[in-house]
Amino acid sequence: MPEIALPSMSNYQSTQSGGLLAVGQSAQRLQEICRNIDTFWQQWSVTPLWLSPLRLGASETEHPQQVISAHTGGKLAHAACLPFFDELNDNTPTIYAGFNTAHRLEPLRPLDPTSRFECFHVAEVIIVGDKAFCEQSYQMVRDELGTFLEGYVAGRWHRSNDSFMNEMTTKEEWVVGSGAYTLAVASGNDHGQHFLGRRGLAGESRCLGIGIERLFTAIQRFAKTQEN
Repeated sequence: MPEIALPSMSNYQSTQSGGLLAVGQSAQRLQEICRNIDTFWQQWSVTPLWLSPLRLGASETEHPQQVISAHTGGKLAHAACLPFFDELNDNTPTIYAGFNTAHRLEPLRPLDPTSRFECFHVAEVIIVGDKAFCEQSYQMVRDELGTFLEGYVAGRWHRSNDSFMNEMTTKEEWVVGSGAYTLAVASGNDHGQHFLGRRGLAGESRCLGIGIERLFTAIQRFAKTQEN
């Protein structure tokens, strides 16, 4: 029998698992994106974060996309910032930044299995402080983040109504494409007093996150189209 030709692992990628497996050139590109992001946010003198993928005291029914797990110390986080806010004890005006993973039930995955990830890496910026500091810092990061992403692929900010919290908050997404081919690459959330108030602290918070695999997918899908 003739041998079956297998795909080369020199530039291999797969989303069969619900996450992205990348080898060789694809992995190198993803690592480069992460390095560029890490360099990019140093301009704000950020406080570094090493974020846990598990959060404290998460209710199994807290969010429709929350993944139920058998972990004994915590639960899988469906949003990158949640483990930080579970243990926050300081309301000093600060911009934090770090990487995490988000785990989500994704009911629309069968419609687009190459971009509807059930687990993906997030570059997360978290802003904590008084209302004025949060508003000013959020607008600065939002604008500069949009410019940074434009360096990879053309997109735009637009208002979204699918906040990851049950409470009504302001959310916007940086998206590429249009119609059925729209892909959200980044998002920004105004939490108001929700998280700090829960910890007995005065002040507000905001967060902005880039989905690393989503940005990588957007570059592959749309960058070539825009060049033509």
